[in-house]
Amino acid sequence: MCDALNKLQCDGVKLFEVLHCFAFFIKMYKFHSDINFGQNMIARLEKRWKQWEQPILLLSFLLHPNYRNAYFNSAVQPKISTTINSWLIYYYEAWFGIKPTNILLEYSRYMSKVQEFQIQFWDQFQNNILSYWLFINNDGGELSKVACQIYAISVNSASLERLFSSMKNIQTPIRNRLQVYIINLIYFIFILNNY
Repeated sequence: MCDALNKLQCDGVKLFEVLHCFAFFIKMYKFHSDINFGQNMIARLEKRWKQWEQPILLLSFLLHPNYRNAYFNSAVQPKISTTINSWLIYYYEAWFGIKPTNILLEYSRYMSKVQEFQIQFWDQFQNNILSYWLFINNDGGELSKVACQIYAISVNSASLERLFSSMKNIQTPIRNRLQVYIINLIYFIFILNNY
């Protein structure tokens, strides 16, 4: 559990890793020795899951070359494909402001592992998913644009919190002597000098 929590607090954590951790927590609480505690924790996790934008999490998992066919039940996949297609179209239009022309064809090629989507190309990028999709994006594909947007999402704000902590050393209460009446006085002097 500590490893999963540490993973979620890293700067480079991706959405598919959040989904992995979420699944781990569900599995852990499902088989917990205290059944009542486990059920309560699962209920809390499901409540949190409903608040998230689930399509992006699922697309981040599906657009990962290692997971595209391995974790999705082949009997379920045709049933969810129309939903996935609508998500891809929706996010493309929302992020880029235009209608996609061939995103579904590219998605079909990706799922079939055609040419540039073959696993040996993925192996060249040493598990750097964003670099992989940026490389494929050089061909101007719509699917790769959506994937790049998804994998560029920052999951946490740890780096920003560190930045604000370091800013405390620069902007201290002692240094911050500027008060409202001083700002008004400076503004009034500036106005008088310009007339």
